[in-house]
Amino acid sequence: DMAHLPIYHADILINQNISGKKLNYNIDSGTTLLLGNQYVMLRKEFLALKKNRSKAGRVKKILVTVGGADTENVTITVLKALSRFRQSDLKIKVVVGPVNPHVLSLKNQIQMSDMDIEVLTSVNDMPSLICWADLAVSGGGSTCWELAFHGLPFLIIVLAENQIDIAKGLDDAGAAINLGWHRELTEDFIFSRIDELVEDQEMRHSLSQKSRDLIDGKGTERIIKEMEKRE
Repeated sequence: DMAHLPIYHADILINQNISGKKLNYNIDSGTTLLLGNQYVMLRKEFLALKKNRSKAGRVKKILVTVGGADTENVTITVLKALSRFRQSDLKIKVVVGPVNPHVLSLKNQIQMSDMDIEVLTSVNDMPSLICWADLAVSGGGSTCWELAFHGLPFLIIVLAENQIDIAKGLDDAGAAINLGWHRELTEDFIFSRIDELVEDQEMRHSLSQKSRDLIDGKGTERIIKEMEKRE
């Protein structure tokens, strides 16, 4: 993701991130570089199900998926921010990884809330959840490309160094909103940015269109063609 090694020995080097083209890889003379979001690899289940998102409608369903183990429990900060909404028909689904050590504290937080919140572990059908949602809060990993392909407006929380350029690149492209480093985020800030997006239908529509323009779902095909050239 970050071109941090002194040299890369490979026939083909792939960086599917939006920031990939900006990196300077030290490679062998015969190496083929496949850099940028046109090489995003999506699993078949994401390609098979794609929602036609209309411009109209309020935000009624929010998906929270920060990914990984979430060792610092960023998810609970997001939930506390979302608890400030007073929209009676708002539904929230929270996806947590199988090794997340904070499931109990998340469930306790939910019990203290009068909102409709569901915690989901070991999720096998992420495409359906993305199609279900009107808005998402996500970590800055590969889930971003899945959300973008489906045109789901989303906000990004940076959880690791290799997510910085992804979040910035998507924000610069007008395809997502970068909230920044998780350690620097407050409940007030998270709530205010989500609230802005909930209230701004035009912005959500713009994010949806621009994110879909970035990811066409043909990245794997392009990579296979490059591999076949070497047979």
